[in-house]
Amino acid sequence: KRLSVKMVDYNAAWQAFQGITAIYSMGFSTEDDTKKQAQADMGIKDVYAYLTTYKTEKKSELVLVVGQRFYITLNSDGENGDSFLKDIAKSMKLEKLAEL
Repeated sequence: KRLSVKMVDYNAAWQAFQGITAIYSMGFSTEDDTKKQAQADMGIKDVYAYLTTYKTEKKSELVLVVGQRFYITLNSDGENGDSFLKDIAKSMKLEKLAEL
């Protein structure tokens, strides 16, 4: 199994990031034969999440928009369960990051 985490601070490009936040907070979802994409409820204030789970491959991706400032992407290669990446993200103290 492999996990990658990428984080970008968009503090200096607030207007561009505002559009990304709006898209991920809309709650849209799609599903086909190979993957399911949907908003994920992290249960954390000011954290929007979007989870992509692949059906034909053991991989998944979780995109987090935190505090309308940080863009975090978690990718899993070897695991495609719905809770795997969400559990890792919850261990990252996102509440504190959202306060910045």
